[in-house]
Amino acid sequence: MNKEIVLQPGRCIADKTPTDDIVIHSVGVGIALLLYDEKNRVGGAGLFTISMPPQDTSKADTFPGAGLPNLLKKMKELGADTASLSVKMIGGADLHNAPTILSFGRKNRDATVAALKEVGLTLAKEDTGGSHKRSVKFSIGTGKVALQTVTY
Repeated sequence: MNKEIVLQPGRCIADKTPTDDIVIHSVGVGIALLLYDEKNRVGGAGLFTISMPPQDTSKADTFPGAGLPNLLKKMKELGADTASLSVKMIGGADLHNAPTILSFGRKNRDATVAALKEVGLTLAKEDTGGSHKRSVKFSIGTGKVALQTVTY
């Protein structure tokens, strides 16, 4: 049986235990970023919740510009080859039907795309936008992602 590790908002985790699953519940306006090195079977995930750097540096992982480099460092320490990562992005919902310019989900998505570009990573897949939350299960042994739409 696989061990589930629940990722909290504003946190990043790297893992290489093949029987572990990283689980992220009810991703709304935030962005769940999932990275996987298939060759070395190292996975990483971050749940970014703000599009601008926080004033409180202890909360740096809430912002993709700081959290992504942190996540990559953790993955490298476990033996990941960051040049061959598969990158998936989930979330960025507009839960309040705000105009695009005011959408926190859109701003979080754009900040995450900019952070990916900054470190030279390319997005392979994304499921972002819309007006619904998503829950995610990321299997470290296979790199597979199970996605569930959360409706109320």
